Amino acid sequence: MNVIKRIESAPVLFALLTLPLSGYGQTFLLRNSQAVDDEFRGYCFDVAGSGANARVEEPLRVHTCKYTGTTAQYSGTNSDQLFQWRGAGSGQIHIPEFDRCLTTNTFEAGTQLMLEACGNSERHAWSFGPTGRLSPESAPELCVTIADERLPAGTPVWISPVYHRRDLSLEPCDEAVHARQSWRWAPAVEQPPSLVETRTRTLPDQIVAGIREIGHQMSPDNMAKTQALLSDLPRAYDIDEIEVVADLAYGPHARHRLDVHTGKFRRSPSPMPVVMFFHGGGFIFGAKENERNVADYFASLGMVGVNATYRLAPDAPWPGGALDVGAAVTWVKENIADHGGDPDKIFVVGKSAGVEHVATYLFRPELLPQDTAAPAGAIFISGTFTPNVENPSRGELTYYGDDKSQWAARGTLGNISRSDIPVLVTVSEYDPPIYRRALAMLIHELTIEHGRMPRVAQLAGHNHYSTNASIGTVERAVSAQIVEMVRSVGAE
Repeated sequence: MNVIKRIESAPVLFALLTLPLSGYGQTFLLRNSQAVDDEFRGYCFDVAGSGANARVEEPLRVHTCKYTGTTAQYSGTNSDQLFQWRGAGSGQIHIPEFDRCLTTNTFEAGTQLMLEACGNSERHAWSFGPTGRLSPESAPELCVTIADERLPAGTPVWISPVYHRRDLSLEPCDEAVHARQSWRWAPAVEQPPSLVETRTRTLPDQIVAGIREIGHQMSPDNMAKTQALLSDLPRAYDIDEIEVVADLAYGPHARHRLDVHTGKFRRSPSPMPVVMFFHGGGFIFGAKENERNVADYFASLGMVGVNATYRLAPDAPWPGGALDVGAAVTWVKENIADHGGDPDKIFVVGKSAGVEHVATYLFRPELLPQDTAAPAGAIFISGTFTPNVENPSRGELTYYGDDKSQWAARGTLGNISRSDIPVLVTVSEYDPPIYRRALAMLIHELTIEHGRMPRVAQLAGHNHYSTNASIGTVERAVSAQIVEMVRSVGAE
């Protein structure tokens, strides 16, 4: 029984590095052991393509590791990443799916790694160094190295984080690039094949501290400060991955416009869920052009993202925003199949003032035309669900009208007539108090009066402005909640 050497620089990985490997009976992922970027799943040796489309004659690369969990439904989906270590006797690294061994054409810097029929050539003999470096036995000064450039990978669809790949080559062993030259074996069940990163918060501590210092107050200055704090967060996709069909008209007004976002690389042969986003702006401001990251992100996962705008007050007073949401959803239901979307899996997201429009549309269908389409679910990111009579904003006065005696009848709270559509309600830790009270009141009304408990999430470390800005970055507190809702509601 062969034993892989320990990586002395990473003691927490000792157990994985000393796993017993018994010939052809066991297969493992060969993955990097040090963090290269935000890929918490790690990079694994990978054959270009997969299944019948595997390109075994091309150089090996690394690809986001494809774990299998413990359920049978994932078995065989990562056979192009499963290798066997034949040990110190031969030094061979074998991939059973193709019955080939790891090799290299020459022992020179810059040479790529290949697969070929196993033999006794010195080019097939590899060894692990004491710090996890993987080198040809005949050229220990060269190390298997992950390229610095990260590229999008085409499979699979609808996974978070998005899969990526990098090239592999032999390069001089160098402490300066140790993170890209350190390897370990990992069982395929090391992580679940989750569709979503389940950590509750991935915001760096310094950003959380900055948001805490900004506090609960909403203002243009605090919005700018928040956006500056998040500006350097790495994105989970590259902008070049996204195709946008812009300014599609869903109605006669100049602001009856939406954009459809799809991913270039993660396309599915079957219709995919649709995530529509309606921006905020206090009823009198806002534009879809400022919020494209939301639709981009869901498109990058293989879904279809829709970024919509609507008429503003005073041009469209209450319930104009809700009428526009309904018209946009109806248009999407009738047309989204042309873009690869599933018209029966439309999820509508509202943010701030956009919440008020989406909530009125969702909970009060009697205000809309009878042929208005209903969504599969709705997500509310920081909404009040009713106008603030005691301390109204300029936007509320403009949208709901000067006669405050009418406001109670125009809000969502106390007027819910439809409650059978699944909803997710979120509030940020540093939202103003009115948003927390509104959340509690909506939960009470839906649960006690309608018997429909909504999904609820408090977004730790976030304020009113950081939530939608974080979607599409490595911070997944918001996006993970939405993806999980889409996944679970779609499976019901």
